[in-house]
Amino acid sequence: MATLSPEEYLEELEKKVTETYPKKIESLISLREAIMYPEVSDCFDGEDLGWIDDELKKLSKELECFRKEWRHKNHLYKDTLVEMEKMLETRERILNEVDSETQFFLHQPKITCSFAAKQAELVKEMKMLKNQMYESWKY
Repeated sequence: MATLSPEEYLEELEKKVTETYPKKIESLISLREAIMYPEVSDCFDGEDLGWIDDELKKLSKELECFRKEWRHKNHLYKDTLVEMEKMLETRERILNEVDSETQFFLHQPKITCSFAAKQAELVKEMKMLKNQMYESWKY
């Protein structure tokens, strides 16, 4: 079992939701329609249709589960991890810009330590979140 990155995992889920499962369902529907034509309908019976209908129900349920999972994990990834990464990048950029212009942190060691500690805490939190995602998104 390979571990995919959250991006790869979401791509795989999206492919299942938008391509793989719809194609499977579409092909079963086509088969069902083909065996219902009057000129061939007496070659197939209710048992044949039952197999197709059972498979259609199974695939439809699986597709709905994948859709729910994709929506949930996509939301979690975009609204949590990506937003946190953006926030960290913005904080770092602003702090670096201000420091390069004013050398603020050179003259304010207490505040420098506070910002550094907070930044390290946020990085640690983001890494933990990312690790949790990687662990729960084994594919």
